[in-house]
Amino acid sequence: MNLDISSNLRRLRKERGITQEKLADYLGVSFQAVSKWECGEGYPDITFILPLASYFSVSTDELLGMKSEKEQALVDEIIKRVHLLTENIHSVTDENRHLFIKGMDILTEGFGGFPNNFKLMLKYASALQYDYRINYSEISKLGEQSLDINGNEIERIVRRILEGCSDPEIRRHASAILIRLYAYRGEHDKAVKICKEFPEYPTSQNIMMTTIYDYADVESEANLQYRKVFFELFINLIWKINYPFPQKKDKKKYLEKTIKLCDAFFDDGEYGALASIVMAACLNSFIWTDFNSDPGLAITYLRKAFETAKYDDDIYNKTIKHGQKFVYESFLARGVELDPVDDFVYDENLTSVQCIIDTINARIEKDDPHVKALIDEYKPYGGTRK
Repeated sequence: MNLDISSNLRRLRKERGITQEKLADYLGVSFQAVSKWECGEGYPDITFILPLASYFSVSTDELLGMKSEKEQALVDEIIKRVHLLTENIHSVTDENRHLFIKGMDILTEGFGGFPNNFKLMLKYASALQYDYRINYSEISKLGEQSLDINGNEIERIVRRILEGCSDPEIRRHASAILIRLYAYRGEHDKAVKICKEFPEYPTSQNIMMTTIYDYADVESEANLQYRKVFFELFINLIWKINYPFPQKKDKKKYLEKTIKLCDAFFDDGEYGALASIVMAACLNSFIWTDFNSDPGLAITYLRKAFETAKYDDDIYNKTIKHGQKFVYESFLARGVELDPVDDFVYDENLTSVQCIIDTINARIEKDDPHVKALIDEYKPYGGTRK
């Protein structure tokens, strides 16, 4: 059983607007003693437990954190129920939208029952950014509409998290939500202020872990940790290059650089979670290459798009469909594991190969004999997901 007297004391005192000195006077101890209790550097004597519970009008269970454990178990069950509703759905459609709405309703009810639970507060605030209960005209606009309608509520919840929660992971995710909201509103100074509270590059979790393994002299674990660092930095670089696209005149150059960077980082086209990025970059490079003046280059891009799409579908069939983790074998990412739910996004109906075929069939280039030949070559890998 985990007791959490220190954070409970601090929370209860702040909720009631009581100073450490006032609480110390009531108990007949020094304010330094109260400070140590709240910092976790010591615990109040057992003879103070009942007086403290009485002073704050709570049960001894709540004071000691036993009530918190029961509450967290219920909160975890709420979050699990929401996750199970949509765990195998990778895109929202009119047919499955009701499941996302039901998930929002569960979170709303849960938040009403546990309005001070930071984990649930974060989950609820995050869900409010894409509120499927809103009657949107375009799914692509749902995020903007949600921020317009739910922005004040999101800000209120996140501010409460940042003011009262000490969990660094929850605070980090909450801050990211607030940055997005302020950036959308055009309140750039507020967004920048929160950004500056994030640790800079040399102190990321994975980077600092390398220091531990360096001194521990465990070569295999140190190598894996360094590969996690390389992967973390690289995948963030690629996402930032591609979303949103830079100025229109530079799009093709950025796409070409994306393809070359990924080929340099991953061995034998083992793109993993970045396969969809490489596939899109190759397909768009085909589209933006002047087919009449350089058909050879255009066909090269199209073939690579098809190959990457087929690889993407293979990951789905061998890993995602079975809920298994994807593990890299490439030298710079060897041993890095990806979660099938969090790190991959798939069209729940069509294969990636079929998506390319459909795109090309809507274009004038489909009549070129070389393009026709490629479509015929990869058509057996198309169709719907099984």
